[in-house]
Amino acid sequence: MEFETNKTVKVKQKNILSYFKKIPPPTTDQMENSKMENKLLTFAEQRDLNRFAETFGEEELDLTTTEFPKKRSRIAAGSDDEGTFDVSATSSVLNLQNSSQLTTDGGDEESSGFRDEAHTSSKTSTEQQQRNGAVHSPKTDQTMDDEGEEELPNKSSKMTSFSLKRIPKCSGSLPPLKSTSQHTVLFDQPESRKETDKWDDNHVKLPCSPHNKISKNGNRSFWETLHYTLTFSPISSAKDLEERVMTYRGQSTMQLRGLHDYFRTCTKQYVQEFFTSTLPKIVELALLLPSLITTPIPLLRCGMNHKITMTHQQAASLMSNAFLCTYPRHLKDFNFINFTNLLCSSAKSEGRRQKLKTFLHYFDRIAKDGVSDGNLTFERRSLKPDEVPAWSENTKTFQNMMLVDHKGKIEQEGYGMLQVDFANKYIGGGALGNGLVQEEIRFAICPELVVSMLLCEKMNDNEAIIMTGAEQFSDYDGYAHTYMWSGSFHDLTEQDEWRRITTQIVAIDALPFHTPL
Repeated sequence: MEFETNKTVKVKQKNILSYFKKIPPPTTDQMENSKMENKLLTFAEQRDLNRFAETFGEEELDLTTTEFPKKRSRIAAGSDDEGTFDVSATSSVLNLQNSSQLTTDGGDEESSGFRDEAHTSSKTSTEQQQRNGAVHSPKTDQTMDDEGEEELPNKSSKMTSFSLKRIPKCSGSLPPLKSTSQHTVLFDQPESRKETDKWDDNHVKLPCSPHNKISKNGNRSFWETLHYTLTFSPISSAKDLEERVMTYRGQSTMQLRGLHDYFRTCTKQYVQEFFTSTLPKIVELALLLPSLITTPIPLLRCGMNHKITMTHQQAASLMSNAFLCTYPRHLKDFNFINFTNLLCSSAKSEGRRQKLKTFLHYFDRIAKDGVSDGNLTFERRSLKPDEVPAWSENTKTFQNMMLVDHKGKIEQEGYGMLQVDFANKYIGGGALGNGLVQEEIRFAICPELVVSMLLCEKMNDNEAIIMTGAEQFSDYDGYAHTYMWSGSFHDLTEQDEWRRITTQIVAIDALPFHTPL
């Protein structure tokens, strides 16, 4: 379906969809005219207009559709200098069961993902051509079929429409959500099976564990010390927070330089609100950990096929502890989970300040609006050596034509597709450090993904990590050193039967190509 956009539309929102359905599609001659093509709403804009109409009340809306991307309250903001690169492909590497569009986020770091009979999508931008993309498989049917395929606006006179498979409509039914030998559901543990704590190398060592002691004499409970240090009086400044973190971490020197540098660029009002509203919420969520996590969390070790499902509230508590740097020393072959590097290293570069701003916005939002209802899942999948396909011997070629589209962002155009993260072998890469390319940006705008850094051992070549249900909180512009937080993002993506946002990201340890082949 195509829309003319040089109009001001003043209608009741319930009539918006019917209004646009009355607009006839352009002819082939019109499509060949570049001016006409520039007046078409993108697929994401069409989707977001629908969402806008379905979300807000019966009030009259004055929409100038040429300005629509600027007026949709960051429900899903588009960008002229971002792009999608879509490739039609079928992957059987992980033998994923459901069909959907496979969307890949590219970059000069590393990552990717799979799904049976899926399309692959990878993003590109003007600054980093390898970075973004989406892949659309062209078809001739111009209507939405029973599998949930949807059409894109015409981009070529040779291809009159494009059908895309998107979850949840193409994914089928899910089994009942319950704990099994290969699935730990953190909020579904029968009383008879509940164990409060395991302090070993196969489970997450939680800061609230009774085995976690202050290192000097081994007799003082870390959690009791932490609780008193954070609550004996309100924390009033970055210096005050710094001293308290040093107290429960048992360190004589620890400067939160990054936080100091960032606050110097903020208004006094924001800094005041952070210490009177946001930080108290962070402390509250962190201290709820023993009541929210009542069963040991298994580590997703190399070679495992296991998944962990938790609530957004449980993830927020784990994230709050990471911000306060409460986790014990990390295990070998795991990424760093504490925010120590991000908070302590100098944030004098604009990109680093913007990344810290993006993470802090997550905490600002949950302090103001509360934590979302619903769940998210982290899954590790591994292949045995004899199960790995012999790709170098495969002579099959893509059966469908491929369309490259430089417009849009994978987070918007790739909604409902399986989105690929070209990841570092340590999941998350430098998300809490110096990194600020594809993977790190995605972790910053969807901060719940950081929980995977706590759970997952480094990846081997025969493994992938699948993350389902992470909410997007921020929008952004730029890439790497030009990265900028550009506003709050309200994620309206629908949920599946397990009450997870239907955003699915697959990470693999991507190969670095520093020089052309």
